[in-house]
Amino acid sequence: MAFRKTFKINMLLFKIVFFCLFIFSLLMGIFLTNIVKNHSKDENVKIDYIESWTVIDEEGHSFETGRTYNSPRAYDENFTISAKLPDIIRPDSILCFMNRSNVKVFVNEELRADFDQIKDPGFPGGSLKEFYITVPLSTSDAGTELRIERSKTDWNPVICPETFITSTQGIYNYLTGKYGLSFVMTIILFVAALIVTIIGIALRIWKRHTIDMLYGALGILDVACWLISVSQITPFLTTVHNLSV
Repeated sequence: MAFRKTFKINMLLFKIVFFCLFIFSLLMGIFLTNIVKNHSKDENVKIDYIESWTVIDEEGHSFETGRTYNSPRAYDENFTISAKLPDIIRPDSILCFMNRSNVKVFVNEELRADFDQIKDPGFPGGSLKEFYITVPLSTSDAGTELRIERSKTDWNPVICPETFITSTQGIYNYLTGKYGLSFVMTIILFVAALIVTIIGIALRIWKRHTIDMLYGALGILDVACWLISVSQITPFLTTVHNLSV
């Protein structure tokens, strides 16, 4: 009888803690969602997009296109794309675009960044998935030519990626506006699952009670860890974008 009574008390405490964590996570999610929403709409940080590109294929044929351009030809051909940088570039500006293929970035005929999948380590933020390449710019780069040499890809057939110029704060604004809500909710899910997992393991060791919810929490924790690792925001938080640049 004493064992059953103790077991019921422990389970009741566990359910109370879980319910409190759920409510806390929900409220925290609403709070952080509003922060991310307001942060991503900060109008004090300007983002300049490259609105037009000149695309040159392997045979030397060229054509003009807009801000982005996708084509199945990206799977089989290499392309060179070029554009003119804005006439005004503010200090500490950064050129940023998403990439998956081998690429070389030239500004005013000077190689500023390159990426080679063979040299890149196989971990999130690297060649396992698409990631954002960042290229620092100076005020003297204003009005010069931007040229990107892109090798064929095995992932997303993007020839001209959405490319923009902004500050470090602008990059965070862009990322939070695009991926922030899902990232925040994943973090909350991770924290809640982690706490439930710790409590479940502690009860399993201390009281030798089997907590069925523990297995569900472990599954959620595993999924949350995976979602965090593949998020486009994670490389900027860890400062590891890719090691080839």
